Amino acid sequence: DDFEPKFSLTPLLVGTLKGTFYSLLLAVPLAVLGAMFVSHFMSPALKAIVKPMIEIMAAMPSVVLGFLAGLWLAPRLEEIFPSVFMMALTLPILLILTGFAWAQIPAGTRNRLPAGVEVLPFMIVLAAGIFGCIQVSLPVENLVFGGDFAAWLRESFGLPFDQRNAIVVGMAMGFAVIPIIFAISEDAFSNVPKQLVSGSLALGATLW
Repeated sequence: DDFEPKFSLTPLLVGTLKGTFYSLLLAVPLAVLGAMFVSHFMSPALKAIVKPMIEIMAAMPSVVLGFLAGLWLAPRLEEIFPSVFMMALTLPILLILTGFAWAQIPAGTRNRLPAGVEVLPFMIVLAAGIFGCIQVSLPVENLVFGGDFAAWLRESFGLPFDQRNAIVVGMAMGFAVIPIIFAISEDAFSNVPKQLVSGSLALGATLW
């Protein structure tokens, strides 16, 4: 009983719930807020490109996503694992600051720009934030975790670091369900009758 491995449904259920929680934590904000932006703020020309591309993502087999997550994503994520936590903290802050900076541009200047061009600064900031977090991953690991995150995790919490962990599963499942949540949310936003939208705007409501 002390050394023989035991098999039960408990680790399967707990692992499934953990993976589902992490995937929804990633997918729901991205999909719902993305659908809100696409349905109400994005220019029609850009929407005609973006919406089909995201919906086509739903056709990607989950087996392929699992294969990529297990053999490609997991080893690379192990090398920069501290950067995942930094991205979770810094990227939302960077995006909020970018939105605040964009709102400070005079309305006359913003109105002269093509509709949908506001996506570009957000994409640049997002890419720069991801790149910056990856670049400082090793110095942060040396400073905070003594140069070895896996050893720190084992010594501090008694948990062995598994390369194929629930966060990797959550990221793969999150990208798998984003198109489904996006499509349902975008349809719900877009199916509001136009007369209700026009009436609300006429009474002083904003798109937000």
